[in-house]
Amino acid sequence: MIQGEGVMDEEPNILIIEDDESTRKTLTLVLAKKGYTTETARTGKEALEKAKKQSLDVTLLDIKLPDMEGMELVAPLRELHPDLAVIVITAYASLETALQALKEGAADYITKPLDVEEVLEAIGEALEKQQLVVELRKLSLSDDLTGLLNRRGFIRMAQHLLRLANRTKTQVLLLFADFDHLKQVNDALSHRDGDRALIEVANVLKETFRESDIIARIGGDEFVVLAIEVGEVNMKALLARLRKGLDAHNSKGEQPFKLSISVGVTHYDPERPCLIDELLHRADTLMYEQKKAKQAR
Repeated sequence: MIQGEGVMDEEPNILIIEDDESTRKTLTLVLAKKGYTTETARTGKEALEKAKKQSLDVTLLDIKLPDMEGMELVAPLRELHPDLAVIVITAYASLETALQALKEGAADYITKPLDVEEVLEAIGEALEKQQLVVELRKLSLSDDLTGLLNRRGFIRMAQHLLRLANRTKTQVLLLFADFDHLKQVNDALSHRDGDRALIEVANVLKETFRESDIIARIGGDEFVVLAIEVGEVNMKALLARLRKGLDAHNSKGEQPFKLSISVGVTHYDPERPCLIDELLHRADTLMYEQKKAKQAR
């Protein structure tokens, strides 16, 4: 999910975490020519020591380090720098691992042998996303009730994620969810209970999806999630986890209402790109079909 604090320095700081000396030197030279301030580390331990002493905007992180797996560094680095953009460096044989890294919150990945233009493009995209996050904090792009993005904020962040999907040729899942009984809760109980129900739905979505996913409330009882995903099995697992979260809430019996949502799921295929509005329309149509089927029972 997109949240956190922090403002980027005027001159972006980049930490290169790479055990190969030749690669470190090449990246340092290329980035210096583009005006970036760089620092390098050969091991995970060295990287953490340097991260404690300076501000960081981006890290280029080799997925294989001498003393640990590269992804083990993401959490401690993010504790020090909440808005840090992590760009994973991987060999071709590790492409599946790189896709997993994206799902776990990496901003992007680049493959060896490194292509200078690809490296610069990945860094540019990561810095642009950071600026968007800062703007989201300043502008009215979040939902006051749930703390999620609102429709405007969702569109802004979704456009960035789709550009990333196009470049990395990664499919993206869009889920459109509608709370089934908001009007009944408002009428039979109170609008305060209706608000509480919407907050609970938002909490279940935040518990179900990953930190890297984009979650928003785009209408009165409408929620959307945009998530990098790998296939049909992944989608079924997410939906099962969502149902389990709703069931767990309802089984507590702590509120005078039950949570029930209708969902529609579609995919963005970078081989057949489309606008985010078209994706939303497709998912909304599928959601409405599920809602009608429920009502017909």
